[in-house]
Amino acid sequence: IGKMDDAAEAHDAILFHLHQSLTDDRKNDNCEPACIIHNIFSMNVVLEGKCKCGSKVESFGYTEFIHYVPVIALLKNCVDQSGFMDEVTKIGQTEMRSCDKKCKKKFFLSQTLMNSPTVITLGLTWSTVQSKEDIVRVMKLIPNKVQLNKFLKAKGNKRYSLRGFICYYGKHYCAFCKYKREWYYFNDEDVTKLQTWRDVVEKCCNSRFQPNVLLYEEDKEN
Repeated sequence: IGKMDDAAEAHDAILFHLHQSLTDDRKNDNCEPACIIHNIFSMNVVLEGKCKCGSKVESFGYTEFIHYVPVIALLKNCVDQSGFMDEVTKIGQTEMRSCDKKCKKKFFLSQTLMNSPTVITLGLTWSTVQSKEDIVRVMKLIPNKVQLNKFLKAKGNKRYSLRGFICYYGKHYCAFCKYKREWYYFNDEDVTKLQTWRDVVEKCCNSRFQPNVLLYEEDKEN
């Protein structure tokens, strides 16, 4: 807190400090019993892999409040909204390890989400300031609804809805939030009602807002 972090780093820092204030815990993991921050935002991920020779990497887990996704990979491989979460999962399976056995071959590690958080937070990482055409493509790829079992090989049929997201433009951040069925645009002290998702997409594309942090909340009917 107090540093010039980007929106994703600020999101992580705020949740971490809230966790500390609630638990007096200096770490971000092994929160037992889980505080409200971990109950809502924590994503418990296991990393594991297996070589063709049969050797396995000892699995290990970690906790994250935000899952990062490089925009360049989405633009290269994702065609439409239906494939968005599949591509997010594929991107998470690209880390490689060398086999510890004699074969020394390389193999991919895979990520598996072990819990079902109330909120799934995705951080879209942009390599540079992108063209308006790239922003239009990304906005058209972002789904309003996602399923848990499409994300990092998680189990369960829970559905999530996009409730808000943060955008970057010209060294400044703004946010969009959905309340009931209407969208609102937040720019410092100014709040504007935008009504529909189509209005939101049009606003972002015309203003060249780069979506940076996406927040999906579990549907209440679950």
